[in-house]
Amino acid sequence: VWLFLGMRPFGTGYVPAVAAAAGCFGVVGVAARALLGTTIEGFVLFAAIAVPLYAAVLWRLRSVLHLDALVASFARGNTRPGQGGGWSGGGGGRRGPMRSAARGLARAWGLATAPLRRPPDIIVLGTKRGGTTSMAAYLYEHPSILPPVPVRFAPKGVRAFDEHPERGSWWYRSHFATALVRGRASAPKRLAAESTANYFFHAEQAVRAAAIAPHARAIVLLRDPVERAWSHWRERARRGLETLSFEEALAAEEQRLRAMPASQRANIAYRAQGCYADLLPAWRSAFGDRLLVVFAEELYADPAATYTRVLTFVGLAPHDLSRYEAWNFHPATTSMDPATRASLEAFYAPYDERLAELLGRPLGWRGSSRGVPPVAP
Repeated sequence: VWLFLGMRPFGTGYVPAVAAAAGCFGVVGVAARALLGTTIEGFVLFAAIAVPLYAAVLWRLRSVLHLDALVASFARGNTRPGQGGGWSGGGGGRRGPMRSAARGLARAWGLATAPLRRPPDIIVLGTKRGGTTSMAAYLYEHPSILPPVPVRFAPKGVRAFDEHPERGSWWYRSHFATALVRGRASAPKRLAAESTANYFFHAEQAVRAAAIAPHARAIVLLRDPVERAWSHWRERARRGLETLSFEEALAAEEQRLRAMPASQRANIAYRAQGCYADLLPAWRSAFGDRLLVVFAEELYADPAATYTRVLTFVGLAPHDLSRYEAWNFHPATTSMDPATRASLEAFYAPYDERLAELLGRPLGWRGSSRGVPPVAP
């Protein structure tokens, strides 16, 4: 756990857990063997005493060992690709003990075989509510692109550079197909990919991401920052994760960001995530010409052409999809207050001007000469 995941396993429950196992199984086992030897009768006696005793000790230590939290985690919901409404980030199927155990075994196998695995060839960096779920779905339908593994349990992305910056390259590589699968002589080369919406906001991770995946090509999806902020708030409010109104959340954002751990700030950075001109330079510096910026408005206005452009960028042949679905789409049931919209447009105006200069082309949203209609989701 410490070596592969970068998580320190020693806590208040460590000594009681070790003592319980050593006492119930070690001491009782030695006593049973001394009494009856290495016989079937000795093993039966050992099991009959040790197992109930261990269960009783665990029950007494359940608070120290946080066993209630462990049991509760077995029943938590888990969203998986290809199930229900897609990668919506909320809902999905229920994950019982068997599925949790299977997922745990799959992750253990990935870690054990990490030396046979390489970092991804494609990373979709974000931004949140900018079309990353749709782009991931389109990419994973290409016959030469592999999603994180195992496909049955893996989400669209790994979350290595937002929620888990403390975990190393070994853990990151464990989520992708082995080199044998990706480069078989009998088949065309296959590329591994992942898509995590919040990566772009964590510009401080750009150098680390480029170092861990030195050959990866990165794709950034940018959306009208006003619409992005509104959609971000609506998603969290719909899921019951945000209790403040949009205006209240914007007013409290700076204070909340200061009080929240860095790995979780993107969740409530409604306004800050749209300051693209502040975030893009770090990623462009780290990835250079291996970074492509795509406007979400372009993706939804002409998904086939945008998809082809992305495939060309990563070095793959065009692939026509039978259906370009807008994933994670939830129609708005309310409208943004006009005064709030005007305030946000004024706030983002200098950032948008700088972004257009950085990209050397007009932006794809409101006020742009491109005339691209606003994105719907």
